[in-house]
Amino acid sequence: MQLTNTPSQYGWIARIAHWTSVMLVAWLYLDVSGLDVPPKVHVRDTVVAAHAATGLGLLALMCMRFAWRLGNPNPVHRFRLSPWRRALALGVHRSLYVVVVAQCLAGLVALAANGDAVPLLGTIGAADAALAGAARAWHEGLASALLLLVLLHAGAAIAHQIAGVAETATD
Repeated sequence: MQLTNTPSQYGWIARIAHWTSVMLVAWLYLDVSGLDVPPKVHVRDTVVAAHAATGLGLLALMCMRFAWRLGNPNPVHRFRLSPWRRALALGVHRSLYVVVVAQCLAGLVALAANGDAVPLLGTIGAADAALAGAARAWHEGLASALLLLVLLHAGAAIAHQIAGVAETATD
């Protein structure tokens, strides 16, 4: 397998970036679960700071993945899929990018509007409780949307592997 994508197969760089994103998203979910109950409630500030730094790393990785995708062929275009399945696959992929980036940005806005330090930037402006609340609501809502998209994406990927669709790219 090559480092870069070919028209019919993802390369190592795309695969490593994909699975790194998966691990970061999973960690971000697990990191904040139970944050408002003991024992995590006692280290809330530390957990939130680590969550924000990891989210910023995920945002940077997603920007890198987007740039990589622009410069490499997308093998999904060559898979033997019906037009509606191809459109759905591409739509879910694009939605994943948009939701992850939007969620990261909403989290950083919530942090800044709360008056907390933003990783690499420090404290930005004065606290704004209304903006912080709205950004937190968006951050949490987008987390739910992301979970649904991830389940849809993973389910489709498993179904395609079982059916052998990924291996039947046209050459």
